[in-house]
Amino acid sequence: MKIITLLLFTISCVCSQLYAQETFAREPRDHIWLFGYDGIGGPPFASTVMDFNTNPVSVFTDTRQMNFEMTNASICDTLGELEVYTNGLYIADAAHDTITNGSGLNPDPYTDFWIEIGAYSLQQSALFFKAVDGFHLLHTEMTKYEEEDEFGSPYAGNNLYLTEVKSGETGYEVGNKNQVLVNDTLVFGQLTGCRHANGQDWWLIVPEYMDNQYYSVLITPDSVAFVNKYDSDTIFIAGVGQANFTPDGSKYVRFSSYGIEEGQFIEIYDFDRCDGYLYNPRVINYNDTAYFAGAAISENSRFLYISSHRYIYQYDLEAEDIEASKVLAAEYDGFESPANFGTRFFLAQLAPDGKIYISTPGATDRLHVIHQPNNKGAGCQIEQHGIQLPGLNFRTMPNHPYYGLGPEDGGACDTLGIDLPLPEAEFSYVVTDSSLQAIDFYDGSKFQPYAWHWDFGDGAVSNSRHPQHSYVFPALYEACLTATNAQGSHTSCQEIDLRATSTTTLNNDGIYCRAFPNPASTILRVECQIQHTGLLQVFNMRGQEVYRKSIAHNPEPLQLDVRQWPAGVYSIRLSDGYNSQLLQVMVE
Repeated sequence: MKIITLLLFTISCVCSQLYAQETFAREPRDHIWLFGYDGIGGPPFASTVMDFNTNPVSVFTDTRQMNFEMTNASICDTLGELEVYTNGLYIADAAHDTITNGSGLNPDPYTDFWIEIGAYSLQQSALFFKAVDGFHLLHTEMTKYEEEDEFGSPYAGNNLYLTEVKSGETGYEVGNKNQVLVNDTLVFGQLTGCRHANGQDWWLIVPEYMDNQYYSVLITPDSVAFVNKYDSDTIFIAGVGQANFTPDGSKYVRFSSYGIEEGQFIEIYDFDRCDGYLYNPRVINYNDTAYFAGAAISENSRFLYISSHRYIYQYDLEAEDIEASKVLAAEYDGFESPANFGTRFFLAQLAPDGKIYISTPGATDRLHVIHQPNNKGAGCQIEQHGIQLPGLNFRTMPNHPYYGLGPEDGGACDTLGIDLPLPEAEFSYVVTDSSLQAIDFYDGSKFQPYAWHWDFGDGAVSNSRHPQHSYVFPALYEACLTATNAQGSHTSCQEIDLRATSTTTLNNDGIYCRAFPNPASTILRVECQIQHTGLLQVFNMRGQEVYRKSIAHNPEPLQLDVRQWPAGVYSIRLSDGYNSQLLQVMVE
C-alpha cells in the first residue's frame, strides 16, 4: 500500500506542474434528472425530466425512447445541460439518439433477459465521470447462476466494466467498451463516487460479494485504474439498497436489505480521501421486513436517511452511538397513485437543491421529498408523495456523485494547485420549545469550513457547528453564522421572530398555530390564532386522524396528553375553510 501511495503521490506532484492555479467550483453535472418510461405510448406513460437549473426545480415531459427501471445514470456539461445518459443497456445523447457503438453494455447472458424488458434493473449499477475528451462510464452487472450460492441467493455481481465515451466528428461515440476493470464476484450495483483529496480525481469503492475485501478504483480525466485491494474487518452484505459517501467525503455508508429473516444492514466506515482506504467499521442490523431499501445523506453530512419500504429512519452520523440515534421519521401513509399502486419508499438521492428525493418501488407518478434534511427529527420536513410527476415512473432514481466537494487544502494529496473558494455560510434552525424560545441551529455551509462562529443576536455566541440556544425574551433577533475555511470567511444572517403572539396574524393568512415542546413526551401544548371558526386536526404518520377539535376566535391553549401516542412524527393542521397551516411535531 505504501508503494502504491508513494507512486500516486509522485504522479500527482508531476501532474501538478501541468496545472495552473485554479479555484474549485461545483459543476452542475447532476442538474438534469430523467425518470419513467419512453414518451411514445402516451398517458399515463411519459418521459419525465426534473431540471435543477431552475429554482424551484422544473418538472416536465420530454420525448425519448429510453425506458428506465433501477439503472439510471446521466451527466451534464458545465452549464447544466444534458450530455449523455444510460439505462444499463445502451447510451443516448441529449438528442435522445443512441450514440455510435453505444449499445451492448454488460455482456452477460442474464442481460438478454433485461433487453426483452427494455431496461436494466439494478440499483446504482452505472456512473459517469468526466474525462479529457468525453466521459468514463463505470458499470456493473448482476449474474444469475444455475444454483443458489452458499448464502441462498442465485444472484451476485460480476465484473466491473469501463466504457469510454469520446467526442467524435458527428457527436459522442463509444470507443473501448466493456473493458474489465475488476474480474471478481462483487456485490451487485451500489456504485458511488467520492472526490479525491486533490480536488479533481475520483474514488470508487467496489466491495466483494459477502466477503471482507474491497477494491479502490481511481478515476482521473485521463484514465481509470484499479489501485488496490484491501481487507476490511467486516463482511460486505449483498442486497437491495444503496451506497453513499457523505458529502464531506469523511464516511462511506452502505445499506442493504438482505432478506426477510436476516433483516437490513447498515455499514458505516470512515474514509481516507487520499488513498481510498476504509477504516473504523460499524454495522447496524435491524429487521422491519423491508423488501425495498435506499439511503441518502444530508448535505451537511450529519444525517443518514434510510428508506426501508414502509418506513424512513434518520440516524445522526455525529452521535457517539449512531445506532442509538435512530429516529422513525416517517411511516407510509397508505397513499396510492394511481389507484392500487402504493407509494412506499425506495431509492433516495441528494439533489442539487439540497433536498433528498425518494422513489417508490412500483409504477407510480409520485416522489417523496425531504425538504430540510440538514435538520434533526421532525425538523427535516418529510413530505410523502409531495412531487407529482407527469407520467409513471418505475422504481428508478438517477445515480450521481456529490459534485460540491473540493480538495483537502494543505493536505498531503493537495497536489494539483486547486484551491477551495471562500465558504458559503448557510444554516437552518428549528424552534424546539416555543415557551422557552429554545432553538436548534444546523450548519449547512458549503466548501468545507473547519470553524464556525455564531452570533445569536442577543449578545450570546457559540463556536459549535450545530449549537442550541434559548432566548430570554420573545423578540425579533438577527442570528448570524460565520464559516471559515482555508481561504477565508463568509457570514450569513437570518431573522428569527420570537415575538409574543397577539391578535395580529403572523402568516398573512389569518391563522397561526404553534406547538411545543417539540419533541414531546407527556404534554403537547398547542396555541392557535384564527380569525374565523376553524378545525384543528392531528394526523399520525399513516395519515390517520388521532385528534380533532373545533377552534373559535382566539381559543385558549390546548394541552394534549401524548403519553399513550406511539412515538413518531405527527402533523397538525389548522384550517378555517379559506386558509390552512400545517406543522409537524415529534412524539418520543
